[in-house]
Amino acid sequence: MLRRGSCTLLEARSLLNAARSSWLVFGLLLGLCTTAIAQGPPPDVRVVVQPALDPRYDYATFDLVVKRISDRWQYWANTTIRLEAPDLAPTGFNPAIHSITFDPTNSDLNLVPYAAPAMNGYAVDAQIVNGDIVVNVIGPDSIPDAHSMLLPDTMTIGRFIIGANDGSFVPKAYAFKAPYDYFQASAFKIDHDSVTGSGAGRNLWFNKNDNPPLIAEYEELPPPPDICDAVFNFYGSYIGDLQVTLGFTVDDEHCYEGFFIE
Repeated sequence: MLRRGSCTLLEARSLLNAARSSWLVFGLLLGLCTTAIAQGPPPDVRVVVQPALDPRYDYATFDLVVKRISDRWQYWANTTIRLEAPDLAPTGFNPAIHSITFDPTNSDLNLVPYAAPAMNGYAVDAQIVNGDIVVNVIGPDSIPDAHSMLLPDTMTIGRFIIGANDGSFVPKAYAFKAPYDYFQASAFKIDHDSVTGSGAGRNLWFNKNDNPPLIAEYEELPPPPDICDAVFNFYGSYIGDLQVTLGFTVDDEHCYEGFFIE
């Protein structure tokens, strides 16, 4: 039996004994094992960090987007996403300085206040934990209240704004905390609730609670490109007493939200 990830010592010995009389056969068997290691279950969901244009020095804004990329599920249940800022290593975000705010205006979810044990919508919680940004989304208890996603389909959790209360620079680039299978999680359902169902559909379990194991891909998208092709003229003039006046002119600014000099 070949296991995904590596061949066990017992499996390696069995392959060696079977191929003792022929190195060619051994090579073929080893290649077969390597192929089995390389192949894995197809991904089910992709979580994307989409930076939003925010020219403010002491703020950063991004959207969290979920993409369905397999036909093994339909209803999105919940998630936990943990992000770090490489530019702030090794300490990370400082809750005494940094704060994170959830902006629900562009969310595709039915947002409700958290109310255990009965949830008929989604509650979003974002905070700073041990220097990282942690986003938790708690979903509804049953399929009728869950967000249905067709294939392919994209769903926006919402927008998140990070700010610094001391005017310091807030990094715009983030990375998913590794290991992914420890710090990141997402759950989704197929087409019914087997635990709360009735009749023949009650115990037709894909997995307990109909939540397939998480197989996710993560990517970080760069900010949108400059599509205005504006021509900038940047200049500096020394005015004496160790002071310099900086300025710029631009021939087109209709599609910009602002400028900052770095």
